[in-house]
Amino acid sequence: EVTGLKMTNEAFLRERATSLAVDAKERMRMNRAEKDFYLDGTNWVTGAASCNGSGVACTASEVAVHDVSELITLAADYLPGGSVGVRSCGTANAAENCIIVSWAVTTTASCDPSTAYGHANFESQTNCVEVVVYDF
Repeated sequence: EVTGLKMTNEAFLRERATSLAVDAKERMRMNRAEKDFYLDGTNWVTGAASCNGSGVACTASEVAVHDVSELITLAADYLPGGSVGVRSCGTANAAENCIIVSWAVTTTASCDPSTAYGHANFESQTNCVEVVVYDF
């Protein structure tokens, strides 16, 4: 019974992480003008969101800052020790980047995209997921 509950909880966390990664991917696609901002991993830190939907028209840059800030907050709120970030997938394809969502003791930096959920050998590391985003 305990094993079943643990597996159910892990599946729940993976589903939340995957949903968050897909949300990040869709936000990037909707704001293509700020592609370079989204794909620069150094921008994935908590920052002040300058675009808060207060009825004022936001620039593409403000939307990007808001998106990243909100995604970081969502990861922290919805996953224990949750974080989100973007980095190269480490493949020969320069147009391929990975959105990494991690939780528990795994960080986005320690998540190895070659062993993350979504690859054939994902069982070796289940505390992170990746969603590949191609040059858009």
